[in-house]
Amino acid sequence: MSHALLGLAALAYCAAGVAYLWYLIRADPPAARLGFWGLAAGLVLHGTAIALKIAGHDFVPAINVREGLSLLAWLMGCTYLILDQKLRLPILGAFVLPLVLLIALPALAVPIPDRPLPRALGAGLLPFHILTAFLGYALFAVASGVGSCYLLQERELKGKAHLSTLWSKLPSLEVLDHLGNRLVLWGFALFTFAIVTGALVAKGTWGSVWSWEPNEALALATWVLFAGVIQARQIFGWQGRRAAVLTMLGFLLAMGSFLGLSLCPVDRHGGSFQ
Repeated sequence: MSHALLGLAALAYCAAGVAYLWYLIRADPPAARLGFWGLAAGLVLHGTAIALKIAGHDFVPAINVREGLSLLAWLMGCTYLILDQKLRLPILGAFVLPLVLLIALPALAVPIPDRPLPRALGAGLLPFHILTAFLGYALFAVASGVGSCYLLQERELKGKAHLSTLWSKLPSLEVLDHLGNRLVLWGFALFTFAIVTGALVAKGTWGSVWSWEPNEALALATWVLFAGVIQARQIFGWQGRRAAVLTMLGFLLAMGSFLGLSLCPVDRHGGSFQ
């Protein structure tokens, strides 16, 4: 049942992505509305599939790479939908929706057999650790999409492109830079909370707060990079291009820390839980 819902959600995401791309090209208001409702429908279907998984396991379903990517895609879609409603920036959907769909596609693969979890992992702080980590990832992902918009807009302006060009419809550089900064700040706060709660879960379950597994090391590197981005903005006044590039690099590193699960399938985070 949940697999069928994911398939329908992917179709809705595709329709929303096409609508947002059409809005980018033609600035047609009905296309923006179609994109919004297509995304909303996809999120409802996708969220129902996740809820069924939670009901079946009494646990947040992000214990393997495929399910984690599914949760990440859903949170990204929710984040963008909220931003679109608050800031009225449907044109950003042309950049965010393709990324949502790309991340969600692995969830349509052959289902991965569930592995039993240690009793200590099924309760306590673990759900908070997982949800805040993936919310942080989602905000970093949307910030990365905003950063790509900034770089495109800047290139067009430096090239003195005509105002009727495709990218001239994007928000101003100031708006994009401010939005990217706010997304990074919120993502960093959530990611910090995820690292702290993850250490507490590890201490209670395995007796140590840190084991230097590859994905833990990459998660720490991600935290350090985004901490550097925030400090560089505040202390050295880094804005614009440099902040956008570092944000995109940070998101790639964040994805590397999560995908480390698939590279080390026998460690604690990869499925052994031992």
